[in-house]
Amino acid sequence: MGRRVLPRGAIAGVTTNVCVESTARDAFMRDWQVVLLEDCAAALTTKTEHDAAVHNVRAYFGRGADAAAIERAWGETGRR
Repeated sequence: MGRRVLPRGAIAGVTTNVCVESTARDAFMRDWQVVLLEDCAAALTTKTEHDAAVHNVRAYFGRGADAAAIERAWGETGRR
């Protein structure tokens, strides 16, 4: 049996605790590998709500990273 490759998606936007987290949940439920670009998302209310959404994504739906880490990873992939 071959290895199944899941599609990947990097998610960013406003608001972290509503639209961004909802998009991450939806992508996860559709078998996507989710990466939240934490420094490219924000809550319109408080940092506490942003941080809570980041926690939820990391704990249940995917991974968190900053934009520089993703840029480096994509650069390495292009050199292979």
